[in-house]
Amino acid sequence: MSERGLGRKALIGVGWSSFAAYLGVVIAFAGNIVLARLLGPDEFGIYAFVSSILTIIFMVSAFGSQEAIVQCRENDMQYLIPTAFWMTIALGLLLAGIGTLAGVFLLPAQGSMVGLLLVALSWMNFLGMLGNAYMAILKRELRYKPIAILGTAATVISFGVAILVALYEGGVWSLFVREAVQTF
Repeated sequence: MSERGLGRKALIGVGWSSFAAYLGVVIAFAGNIVLARLLGPDEFGIYAFVSSILTIIFMVSAFGSQEAIVQCRENDMQYLIPTAFWMTIALGLLLAGIGTLAGVFLLPAQGSMVGLLLVALSWMNFLGMLGNAYMAILKRELRYKPIAILGTAATVISFGVAILVALYEGGVWSLFVREAVQTF
């Protein structure tokens, strides 16, 4: 690909990424306002507590395999993608296991809702890590339009489903459902 073609593709990619990022923020803001009205502060507090723990546990999940896929030379690609995938699986299983142990540990101290939510979201984060390898391949190929469309659609659908679950008295699990739908 010529430098001019690459520059044009990169510029279009920036446009799609920016559009999707801003639209995602607007959708998330509106969705969170609706969910805040449907759920109480207790549910949001539980979710914020569990999310904080997960952030600490999964902080190392961005260990660089996705960046390696994006920056890899062509002749090494056939070996790198499977290696990055298996490294991601191993790290994800380890981190989800740590999250599960933390959830089991918190069951008696914080209540069953916190522990169960921590366990469920730990495994959801593991699944999310697996999808990052595919996104890295799309980024490598500068295919930002599908990334933007998939991300925006997932955000809209995930908040829609979460609002439906909250309307049917799903409580804090509506926030889990939002994460699950977003991940898938």
